Amino acid sequence: MRYRGKVCSNSINTTLLTYRHTPRFVDNKFGLLGTEQFLASVTRVINALVNNDEKCRYILRNMFCQYTLQPCYQDNTVIEYCKEDCEAIFRECRGPLNQVIGAVKLYTDFLPDTGLPDCSKLKPFKYFADKPNRTCIKTGFFGFSESITLKTVKDNY
Repeated sequence: MRYRGKVCSNSINTTLLTYRHTPRFVDNKFGLLGTEQFLASVTRVINALVNNDEKCRYILRNMFCQYTLQPCYQDNTVIEYCKEDCEAIFRECRGPLNQVIGAVKLYTDFLPDTGLPDCSKLKPFKYFADKPNRTCIKTGFFGFSESITLKTVKDNY
């Protein structure tokens, strides 16, 4: 389904531009309304807890949107994210991410399966080299020479 919600519309329309018009996975258990409520709660938690690290606040806001509302292929299967980027998020923003995860589990009634990446289940970019019409998504948060600068973060928020 195409994402028509409000909470992540800025994230989806400004990050991963290649996938902004791609249908998104929405967990049937929660539907769009439940998913929106979850993402609104997560956004409030991130804004409250991650106020001293603009880079990680930007990454976490967008990560939760992009991972919770994953883009899909034409056959409605989810397009995976690249293992390297997932690991970089946990490495670069470990402290703020752990705080947000703890608060979200404590203050929300549910945690959709796709809201948090499990890096151990993802494949590296090289894995898809011989897989026609399949790839993994690089978040753009890390060009593996830092593609995001604090100036960019400040301009977006």
